[in-house]
Amino acid sequence: MSVLILKNFREDYGVSREKQAILLGITVSALDTWEYRNKKIPNSKLRFVELIHSEYIKELSKDKDVAEVLVGSASFSALQIDAKLDELHNLLQILTQKSNEIMVKISDAKNTSEE
Repeated sequence: MSVLILKNFREDYGVSREKQAILLGITVSALDTWEYRNKKIPNSKLRFVELIHSEYIKELSKDKDVAEVLVGSASFSALQIDAKLDELHNLLQILTQKSNEIMVKISDAKNTSEE
């Protein structure tokens, strides 16, 4: 069931599999494993996937032109969608990096407290 969020996200926001993998900081092969090889998204990663998707949607909703595209009331060609998506992609890469740094700090703190 959890893998449906991957496909639904791509369909709802027109994101390619490759771009989704980049946003999530995983390989397309890992995405394939989750979706097509009867594997679930690991619980430890499911909340991260939900967070990344949520942040992507928040960033889209901040831009009125993009929000209009999502409801079909703006001219798609009049927008600089590629530039906006690249900007969102860069923001999500930073978020992914910061999230990974936090996970390392948590792991280090846990290891320190176990000693």
